[in-house]
Amino acid sequence: NGRGDYPAAMSAVLHMEEKIGPSADSDNLASGIAGNMVQTALSKRQWARAHELLDTWRLRLGDSANGLAVSLFRLESQDLLRTQGWGALRDWLGAQGGDGRIPPSELAAAWEMGITQELARITRQGDWETGLVFLDALPDVQRRLPAVTSTRNVVEHNIVAAYHNRFAALANARKFDEARVVLDEAQARFPRDNLLRQDRAALDRH
Repeated sequence: NGRGDYPAAMSAVLHMEEKIGPSADSDNLASGIAGNMVQTALSKRQWARAHELLDTWRLRLGDSANGLAVSLFRLESQDLLRTQGWGALRDWLGAQGGDGRIPPSELAAAWEMGITQELARITRQGDWETGLVFLDALPDVQRRLPAVTSTRNVVEHNIVAAYHNRFAALANARKFDEARVVLDEAQARFPRDNLLRQDRAALDRH
């Protein structure tokens, strides 16, 4: 175990148990060795190997099994998004959670991570409209996630700011009819926005 030969260490513990029977000490040894094997697989990004080890030694791992499963889930989801992108992560997440081993909070956090990072990629050049289309296409359960709601507010704020800038430029040029068209469109989309209401009040004074 000390030199990292965990399979041999586990074989030694199992051999001992065959000879003299299991004990609390041997069970603790087996649990620690199994944990070391899983952690090694995680450090090497060997996700399939980590899943295999968790399934094989779940009973030996005891309470630590769930924590290791969550660590695996987090690392694997982050790696998948980084290497294969949002589409791959979306499909993978859709297949997770059926056995109840991954807490709903972890699943939600992974969805938030994927959605917000994909949105950041889409809007990197200031394309807020495409970002809003992306958010609108998400299922309701994903749109209601707190981080997704927050990022949507940012996207809408930037779209409103673009409308306001167009409106202000036209109004300052005294092109009030064109300014009204822009403002009408903006308020049809964002009727409760205070900045647009202020623009309307300013326009009504002319």
